Amino acid sequence: MQYKIRCNRCGKVFTIESQYTGKVKCHCPQCSSELICQVGETSANHVSFRQRVQSMSSQLNSYQQKHSYGDLVIFFSFSVLFILLVIVGLLLCAEITRAVLAGKSWIADLYYNFLSNI
Repeated sequence: MQYKIRCNRCGKVFTIESQYTGKVKCHCPQCSSELICQVGETSANHVSFRQRVQSMSSQLNSYQQKHSYGDLVIFFSFSVLFILLVIVGLLLCAEITRAVLAGKSWIADLYYNFLSNI
């Protein structure tokens, strides 16, 4: 069976022939790059990453078009999420450092030996 494939590198469309379905390795005739292509029927539940991103992008765009303040809500939502993740990460690092130093572990011993040798 013949399938049309678009090269990820050069963007040219070419045709391959394969009797297999699933992932097939092929070479672009224009730029000679090696591609791994999904050919044949895919399951109805299979959604590619690109389709998920496009779906999320279209949902964000529709929210922005419905509400005049949509840009601000999205910006501040992601900003608050980022700040919370940074705070949680810093607290986690602080707790790990406290546990290592309080427990007199091998890392703490190496650190103290390093400091005494300086």
